[in-house]
Amino acid sequence: MVFHFSKLPLELALEILQLAASTGSSANDQPRNRIYHTATSLALVSSNVRQVVMRHLLRTVILNSQETLNLFLRTLHQQKSFSSTGSRLSLDYTRHVRHLWSSQCWEPLADQPESHFINYRPFYDLFSRAETLGFNFKSIHLLYDALGDVRLGYLQHWNCTRVTFGGSRLRWNALTSTNSGVAFLREITHLTIWDPVNYGLSSPSHSDGGVPSWISKIPFKLMPKLTHFAFTLVGTRGSATTPVLVYTLPPSESSQGGGTSFLTWALSSDPIAFGSVVQLNVNQPMAGPIPDDSWELAYYRGENDIWQASN
Repeated sequence: MVFHFSKLPLELALEILQLAASTGSSANDQPRNRIYHTATSLALVSSNVRQVVMRHLLRTVILNSQETLNLFLRTLHQQKSFSSTGSRLSLDYTRHVRHLWSSQCWEPLADQPESHFINYRPFYDLFSRAETLGFNFKSIHLLYDALGDVRLGYLQHWNCTRVTFGGSRLRWNALTSTNSGVAFLREITHLTIWDPVNYGLSSPSHSDGGVPSWISKIPFKLMPKLTHFAFTLVGTRGSATTPVLVYTLPPSESSQGGGTSFLTWALSSDPIAFGSVVQLNVNQPMAGPIPDDSWELAYYRGENDIWQASN
């Protein structure tokens, strides 16, 4: 027996498409190359179905490689063309991309031909209007290239204030040494950092893990609006989860900015006393770094924005 989907009431049809396209709740059970599979398949059914599905598919974008990043950039250029011609494929990505994570963006070498340099500036509008942004530190080039050269000392039309950095070997110079990077840091209110590698503990060990030494390298003084901060503690090899210490600045201190307070708390003799520890659903391997796809899926599940339920 064949059932015609088009005969359903419009509201019910839209609910079914939304449920099929929204895969966040099942991301735990899928490899990263399958989380968009249903939504992308539905987008090929018709232009009308595509318009409905794409807004759910684009809600959280995971760019897991340089190739994926390049393809997405090409799509942004195509959308400009579609918009100018009034194509039915035209879609305003800036309205629908709420969360974006990038895992890899290679910085070109100075002696490479000019044709090898990629302009990531088209990402600026996406970044500025997103609710949260996430970057593996191997992708930091994408961020500062998209920000461009800021001469006014601030980012124009910028609304995104929640940022996550992950991976290993945190690198801040690309942001702290440029006007655009400093302007970006100045806008952050919620900062999450995932790097549970033990480069040396900056505080005594605790049952929930120790505070990593890289905490002292975070440029808190450049983040005057920071009121929420979360970071991975040094985890136990082989553990099924990764501990995250969560700090929230009291309302009475929020107007002063929390960078200095957060650093003081983290470097104290009992850093846990100033916050709470939650467990990130990221496995700790017995050897080697945590795979990039673990951070991608954690971001896709929304585990980066620990405060979203209450703030």
